[in-house]
Amino acid sequence: MTTLLPTVQWAQRRDKILLRVSIADATKDAVTIEPTKVSIDTVAGSPSKHYKVAIELYGEIDPAQSRFHVGGHEITIFLIRKEEGPYWPRLLKTAGKAHYLKVDFDKWKDEDEADENDDMGMGDMGGMGGMGGMDMSSLMSGMGGMGGMGGMDMSSLMSGMGGMGGMGGGMPDFGDDEGDDEGEGDEAPADSAEQVE
Repeated sequence: MTTLLPTVQWAQRRDKILLRVSIADATKDAVTIEPTKVSIDTVAGSPSKHYKVAIELYGEIDPAQSRFHVGGHEITIFLIRKEEGPYWPRLLKTAGKAHYLKVDFDKWKDEDEADENDDMGMGDMGGMGGMGGMDMSSLMSGMGGMGGMGGMDMSSLMSGMGGMGGMGGGMPDFGDDEGDDEGEGDEAPADSAEQVE
């Protein structure tokens, strides 16, 4: 069985580091947290694949205070820095690009914008028994979508655009669209879609 490097996303605050490791169906004993290193070693997924990565950290963390949660699609690791201070210039001890490591822009805040009380959406982790201190409503409010657009009336918006007119007569004629059927008819028949369970 070949060993794969999982994708690791990371974000930080002055006192903590968040790692999200993309491994579906990992085992509970997959993570080892040491003062300067985080290791992930597990066989997961269907078909089974072996994932392994050792992350030598830029600075020291407190393993006793750090926590992790193995979820259905990812492992969330919440590392408490040994000493609060300025942001680390990088996650890894060594400089250079690690192809498996990416910044988690969903959780990242610039150092000058970081709030002392910002918990990266992780609550106090409440012992991690199923993501303890996590507030599901605040998690869902961070999801995408058009939320907050209630009461928007498209017709009143369009009426406010009166007088803008269409294309006017100053546009050159590019010919008719007949015979330009390149993108049409390329759709797959409805019965060929894969069923997702």
